[in-house]
Amino acid sequence: MWKFISLLVFSILLISTRLLGSSDSWWLYNVSPFIALFFCGSFYKERSTWLLPLVAVVWVLTNPISSMMQGFSPWHTSLWVTLLAFTVIVCSASAFRKTFGTPKSAGVMLLCATLAACWFYFLTNSASFFLSSSYAKTWQGYTQAMWFGLPEFQVPTWVFFRNSLCSTVSVSMLFYWAMQPVRTKQKEEIRLASVPEKR
Repeated sequence: MWKFISLLVFSILLISTRLLGSSDSWWLYNVSPFIALFFCGSFYKERSTWLLPLVAVVWVLTNPISSMMQGFSPWHTSLWVTLLAFTVIVCSASAFRKTFGTPKSAGVMLLCATLAACWFYFLTNSASFFLSSSYAKTWQGYTQAMWFGLPEFQVPTWVFFRNSLCSTVSVSMLFYWAMQPVRTKQKEEIRLASVPEKR
């Protein structure tokens, strides 16, 4: 029962942050835990198998409302680009975990989270530049897409990146520190298992 209540509360928090991040506020626009949760869910999927499916379902179900709040159609083409960016992040984190294991230090986690936020921004905004007819297909048009965005939108794209980076790094580091007691327990169990029994 408590597990169900915990998942329900967590889902409500995810929905709330998604809608708040879709507002026109400079301080709330694109403040979202989703990049970090996809990223960390892949890193620690053996200890939280429920996280990735739940985050994916909540993101897809809230996408129509979020898109309309930002002035797009409910199933705008950016949906597929965003899903692609999330997929690359999940696959990259999974590949890192299989090669190096989960991040061993806060510095490694900070670097990985920063790279994930940068990659997400680069991919989604580059796709916006190529797919939108409103941008001139020149270097000037590309820099406009990456830094200012279209003039009809109140919030420039650099704010999108700033808030995305801050929220991704913050949630990723909280997730990392929350998992440390689990890592310590596992190390202790391995150490005890390696100690030969006294006869």
